[in-house]
Order: sequence, then C-alpha cells, then structure tokens
Amino acid sequence: MNRGRDRIAKFLRARKQNDTVKIICLLALTGISFLISSLYHAWRIYRYVESPAEYIITGSETVSNQRMDEIRQNKDVLQAGRQMEVPVSVLYGGEEVTMSCMALSGEYMEKLTSQKITGSASRIYLNQAAFKELQKTVQIDEGTEFGIRYCAGEDAGTGTGAGRDGSEKGGEGDDGTGAAAAPSPGYRQAKLIVINTGREEAESFIYTAETQRRLPQEAVSLRVGFGKHDLDGSHVEFLGKLGYNIEKEEQILSEENELDRMLIHIRYGFLVFGICILGVLVGRRKII
Repeated sequence: MNRGRDRIAKFLRARKQNDTVKIICLLALTGISFLISSLYHAWRIYRYVESPAEYIITGSETVSNQRMDEIRQNKDVLQAGRQMEVPVSVLYGGEEVTMSCMALSGEYMEKLTSQKITGSASRIYLNQAAFKELQKTVQIDEGTEFGIRYCAGEDAGTGTGAGRDGSEKGGEGDDGTGAAAAPSPGYRQAKLIVINTGREEAESFIYTAETQRRLPQEAVSLRVGFGKHDLDGSHVEFLGKLGYNIEKEEQILSEENELDRMLIHIRYGFLVFGICILGVLVGRRKII
C-alpha cells in the first residue's frame, strides 16, 4: 500500500517538474478519447447494420407473381409484398372518420408483426399508427379489439350509416353496447384488431380481405424487407437492376453518407490512438 502511494507521489512530482511526463499524460488522454469515440461510432454502425432494412419500390405497372419471385430469390430478402394506398372510413359509437392507410398483404403483415392474420371478411387489422389516427377523431379507448363498421377503397366516405345518430350499436360489428344493429349502406360489420409491430411507426397500415384481393390487380408498389442493412449499397443496387424506383432514395443516400463519415472517423480515430500509444511508449523510455 505504501509502495503504491509512493509511486503515485513520485509520478505527480515528475508531472510538475518534467515536460516529458506532461507530454505523455497529454498523449495518453488524447489516445483514450479517440479510442472511446471510435468504439462508440463502431457500436452505432453495428446496431445499424444488424437492424432490419425496409425499402418501398415502385414500378410502371402492376407487379406479377414472377416479378415477386425475382425479388424473393435474393438470400437477404426476408419478405416482400404488394402495397397500395386506400381510403378507409370507420364508424364507431356514432362517429365517423375517413383516413388514408397503406394496404399490405396478409403474408407481409404476419412477418411484420409475428401475429396470425386471418383472411376473414369480418376482421380489419390496423397498426398502432393507424389506430392513433383513428383516436384523433373517434372517442375510442385503448385496447386491441373493437366492434366497428367500415368501408375501404372507393366507397370510403360515402356510407350513410345510421351510426351517426348512435342507433347503430350492438353485436360484434358495432361498439359493443348490446343493442341490435341496423345495416348501413356502404359499410360492413367487422372486428377491428390493433396489432403491434414492435417498433416506432410513421405510416398507417391496414389489412382486410377486400384489399388483399385487390392488391394483385391494382398495386404497382412493393414493400421489401431485408434481414440487415448493408454497408456497400448492394440492396439499392439489386432493386435498381430490377427496374424499380426506390422511394425516399435521398434519405437512403444520406444514411450511406453518414455511415461513410463514421467509418472515416473510426479509421482516423484508431490511427491517432496508435500514434498516441507509440508516443507514450517512446516518452516512457526516456524517463526511465
């Protein structure tokens, strides 16, 4: 214990009296700071690369099954599905809201949420983003299943349901008060199921049996999910070679440029760290 205190005291005296010791301390602190910074950026890149990547691509015509198979043949593709934007009107508790949702295939929704999606016409699936959009207009509590009336596509917003005056309540397809429900022109009864994708969502997703049937005939847009991000731009290159336009390509390029900057930071950070360690070793030999 005394020997350790003596060494520390000797070092502190040398630091005040010897310029070489001061330089060694400065080099050590500089090297450690660059090492920590480089490791932090390396950790950020690792997290980015290991996270799933998703691209929205658009063609000039509807997507055939053959074109879908071309994408799925890539070993890095986890899922690929057609999508199309559809208006959806929902009646609940005497209130109506019409919102725009992105209709996805049942297969894609299942892989996105790890939940079983049934093709029943009496079920409508919304993600958390779509449910929050619904809550802005309709007084609906938090939960995962609700009885509603809805219509999607061209009929959305045109229904003249009796639910506006509160008489349309009861049964599975209403707000659950138990009263008998009268049919509403243009609307159908359904159970609304709120699903959780387990990640932050910016888009409203919907799945219904009706939109599932329309996707092969009308969808010109695809959503493609990869297991990981890449560092060499191979995903974008692969999709571009198939003749698709990639949405938000500027944002993707911005992310790639940020990765390049972090990689340069890491390389120079480790280089500076190595130079500092070398300087410490050389300086230590001079004072021994």
